[in-house]
Amino acid sequence: MKKKAYWKKVEELVRLRRSMREAALPYIPVDEHTVDEIYDQDNLDVDEYDMDQEDGAPKVNLKYPLDYETVRNLPSKRMKRASRKRVTGWARRALLCLTTTLVALAAPVAAEVNEAVVEPLRDLASIFVKPREDEPVALLELFAGSAKLTTEFAAQGYNVLEPRDILYGHDLFDRLAQESVFRDIETMRPRLLWVALPCTMWSPWQRLNYAHRRQALRRARQKQRKLVKLAVEAAWAQVQAGGEVAFEHPKASDMWDDPTLDSLMDSPLVSMTNLDMCRYNLRAVTDGGRLRKPTRILSSSPKLLEPLSLTCHGGHSHTPT
Repeated sequence: MKKKAYWKKVEELVRLRRSMREAALPYIPVDEHTVDEIYDQDNLDVDEYDMDQEDGAPKVNLKYPLDYETVRNLPSKRMKRASRKRVTGWARRALLCLTTTLVALAAPVAAEVNEAVVEPLRDLASIFVKPREDEPVALLELFAGSAKLTTEFAAQGYNVLEPRDILYGHDLFDRLAQESVFRDIETMRPRLLWVALPCTMWSPWQRLNYAHRRQALRRARQKQRKLVKLAVEAAWAQVQAGGEVAFEHPKASDMWDDPTLDSLMDSPLVSMTNLDMCRYNLRAVTDGGRLRKPTRILSSSPKLLEPLSLTCHGGHSHTPT
């Protein structure tokens, strides 16, 4: 029997005795058999029946099972199955990452590992250092991914803010994470806000992948619109603070036609240009071939767009993406 239920029954017994006294009825002692009848259905062991002198409650010793000390501090609620699977997945991925890193560091390619892993991580670590107050902040990167742009800015000696991405623990669907973005824009006033929204759900290929699941695609894009709305609001906050903003996204993405982006697309304060990544030496990891990757840049700075307008002139092959 739980303690709360037990004391509820005790209070009922005390109230009964008090009502009997107030009614000037003769006192009816509660003997062992009477108590056993009351609590027998709850398997409660009662050792004494003397009355406490302070509150008039009976003194009762509860007998708990032998494993009571083991289970008494367990949480009152069990973790939901979905949460349990998610936490297990995080732990598994973290363990896999740690194992892979240890194996790599133990391999006889220390120089290559240092160049490919240690040095980029050291550069990225400098990003999370608090910006120096005597220098202006050059960049805030939203949906940064691997944060290559922020890393390059930091390597060139520019003052940068912490890049925002789920990879670094920033869930931009969360209200607190969103507020931190606007707070940095207002207080730190970065000169450039660079936005590279996730493009997976906006890819034209999704029209084929979801050919027979149109409703599922609409629901997925409706969720992604929350991020687009955040990016647009952050862009206008950046412009109002006197800074510049740039949106990077694949040229063929359906996001450019989404109404959520209309306020930027129709504004005379922003300009747009198209480029091909092969002109900027983007290479495939598989065979080292050039990747064309047509991209569109939307920015409030025409000066920024000038060197970002190169398109493929042919004369070389492209690795399919």
